Amino acid sequence: MRENNHLDDDSQKVSPPPSRNMKARRISASVVRNALQAAEVEFEWCQQSLAAMRRPGDHEGVGLAILDFQPRLRDAIADLETTYRRIKQEEKRLIANKQGYNEMWFKQRMGKLASYTKSLTEGLAIGRALGDGFAWQFYQQDRDLIDEHLKLQRQSLLPPAIGALGEKLTLENMRGWDEHLLIYHGTTTFLRMGDFSLVDLKSGRVSCIGELKTQRVDEQQLSVSISLIGSEGSRMPKLPDFKKRKAEEELKLAPPLPSRMQARLKRQIREIHEAIERAHEGRAEKSISNRSKFHFVELEELVRRSHTKSFEFAKAGDGLLLGALRLRAGTTLASKLMGEGFRSFDRAVADAPVWVLKILSPDIADNSISIGSLGGPDYLPTDRSCLPFLAWSVDPDVLADIMFGRVIVVTFFNRAHLIAKLRERGFEVETDGKGKLLRAHKLVEENKQIALEHFDQFFGLVERPLMTEESVIFMIDETIRSSMALGKDGPGRVEFRTRIA
Repeated sequence: MRENNHLDDDSQKVSPPPSRNMKARRISASVVRNALQAAEVEFEWCQQSLAAMRRPGDHEGVGLAILDFQPRLRDAIADLETTYRRIKQEEKRLIANKQGYNEMWFKQRMGKLASYTKSLTEGLAIGRALGDGFAWQFYQQDRDLIDEHLKLQRQSLLPPAIGALGEKLTLENMRGWDEHLLIYHGTTTFLRMGDFSLVDLKSGRVSCIGELKTQRVDEQQLSVSISLIGSEGSRMPKLPDFKKRKAEEELKLAPPLPSRMQARLKRQIREIHEAIERAHEGRAEKSISNRSKFHFVELEELVRRSHTKSFEFAKAGDGLLLGALRLRAGTTLASKLMGEGFRSFDRAVADAPVWVLKILSPDIADNSISIGSLGGPDYLPTDRSCLPFLAWSVDPDVLADIMFGRVIVVTFFNRAHLIAKLRERGFEVETDGKGKLLRAHKLVEENKQIALEHFDQFFGLVERPLMTEESVIFMIDETIRSSMALGKDGPGRVEFRTRIA
C-alpha cells in the first residue's frame, strides 16, 4: 500500500458562519423555483461542456471547461442541497410541534413541503447524472475498480458543514497537477470509496483514491488532511506547490485528529487499499463477452420527430414500445419539475392503445405491459448493469432533451416475447402473473435438470438501457451453456452478474 498523508500547510481562510439572528427566508414555491432556476443555468453549461468533450472539434475551450466543470457542478448541487436541508429542518420542526397546529393546515403544509422535496430530488438527480457523465470519460478503463465502488451504499447528499467546505476548497485548488486530473466523487452516483480519485492522463487509469479530513483551526482557518491510497507500483503524483504565505501572516497548526476520526481514517484507508488490490488482481470468475446492440437509433429518430400535439411512437423489437412528447417551447426545468404549466395528457396519449397492441401477441399466454420512462431520479443513477445515461452512444442534444424534460419519453414493455423464447428452448417457465419471471427449469439429461432463478434482471436490460432482445437472449443462452459446463460433474450453483462495458 502506498499512502501519502499531507497536512495542508496553506490552511484556507474561511468566512465566519452567518449570525444565528439572521432570519432565513420562509420556504415557499418561489424559493424552490429560484433554486432550481439557478441550478438549471449551471446544469445547462455543464451539459454543453460534456457535449463539447465528446465533440472536441466543436469547442476550442474544452480544456478549460474540463477544469471548471466539477467546481461549478459541485456548487450548483450544494446550493440545491442547502434548500433541500432547509425543507427537511422545517419538516422536523413542524412534526415536533404538531400538537400546536391546526390539523388541516399541518397536512397541507407537510404536503407542500413534500412536493418541494420531490422537485429538488429530481433536480439533484440531473446534477449527479452530469457528474456521472463527466467522471465516466476518465474512469471507464477501470471497470473492476468501478465494481468495487458500487459495492458500497451511495451517499445521497454532500457532507454537511466543515466537511463540505474542505471538499470544496480541495476541488478548487487541486483540480489537476503532475499530469493527473482530480475526479470528485461527491457529484457522482457510482464513485463511492473515498472523496476523490486521481486519474493519470497519460495512461487513462486511476492512480490513487483520496480521503479528506477537515478540521477548523480557528474562526478564520481550516486545515485539510489528505490521504492518497494506491496500489504497489502505481504512479503516485507529486503534490502540487501551494502558494506561500506572507511572512507576517501567522500560520496556526491544526490539532491532531481526534482518536475517533483517526480510527475511522485508518479503517477507510485499509478498505480502500483492499478494494484497489482486488480490482488490480482481476476476477477469477468466468466472463461472457458479446458486442450487444441497443435501440439507440430508434430513440434518436423518435425524439427528433417528437412534437407538442401528441405522443409519437416507435416499436423497438418485438416487445418494446417507445413514446415521446415534446413540451411547449419555453418550458423551463424549474417549471417542469414543479409541475407548473402542464396540460392534460389525455389527448396526447390517445393513440397509445393502438400502438401497445403491436407488442401484444395472441399466441402468448403471458402478455403483460410494464410502463416506465427515461430520465428521473429513479432512472438516472448509474448501476452495474448500465452505462451512465450521458455516456450512451446517442446524440448529446437528444440526451439533453430527455434529461432536462424538454421531451418526455415513456416505455411500454411486454416481457412475454422473451419468456416465449425460453419456452422455445425447452424451459418450463413460472411467472407471477404480471410478467415477472420467477423460475425456469428443464430436464437436460436423465436425472439432471437446469433451473434458472433471478433471471428477471436480464429482462430489465431491455427497459432500462434499451438493449435489444436478441442481445439479451444471447446473454441468457451463453449463461446457460457456461452453467452446464461448470455443473457437469454434479450439482452446482452458478451466480451471475451483468455488466455493460
